[in-house]
Amino acid sequence: MLCVVLKFHETVTKPGVHDVYLKTTEPVSEEKIQIWESLNNLALPNDLKDFYLTTNGIELGWYSICNEKTSVAGLIKINKLEDFKSIKLSCVNLDGETKNDDFEVFVNSLLGPGFNRWPTSYELEKCLNGTTVIFVFSDNQEGVFILNNDLSIHKICCTFRQYIRLAVVHLGLQDWQLWYTDDDPIPSSQVMFTFSHHFFSNCVLYTHLNVCF
Repeated sequence: MLCVVLKFHETVTKPGVHDVYLKTTEPVSEEKIQIWESLNNLALPNDLKDFYLTTNGIELGWYSICNEKTSVAGLIKINKLEDFKSIKLSCVNLDGETKNDDFEVFVNSLLGPGFNRWPTSYELEKCLNGTTVIFVFSDNQEGVFILNNDLSIHKICCTFRQYIRLAVVHLGLQDWQLWYTDDDPIPSSQVMFTFSHHFFSNCVLYTHLNVCF
């Protein structure tokens, strides 16, 4: 079972972290998971199922202050089961008619290695930069991927458990998923990555996240 234990120890040595928050909800029942699997004709991986049996989604974020301005510095947000929905693309002409043939050829040309068509995918997390973290259900490509704004797909890791651990290691910093693609994070995110290790080893708030399964 997935447990996320969050402990905060405050000090007064340095300014930095303005606020840290954690939002969880009541866990999903086995019955609701079975209903979801039946409706979608899919079986949730054990680690993802254990997550929803512990909490129906999670939102963990933190803010920083610079020049007296507060801004979101990091965010880890996993959709609730009811928002863990299939991602399907379609093209609609101005006359309202759906025209998918040419559109599918166009989209398929953008997909990453290992994909010859749009995969069976579900939304795990919507990122601050507009990209989407998806879970792909496929015999040869199952895992967690980043769906970029240009519709290209890049693999982050093989399991949901690995994704949570990577998110924690990267402190949920904006654009951290882009390090696994051909695109670079925005300059401010690159600067934050550079200083994050030193910053968190000395800052006002020491955060210990224990992710256990």
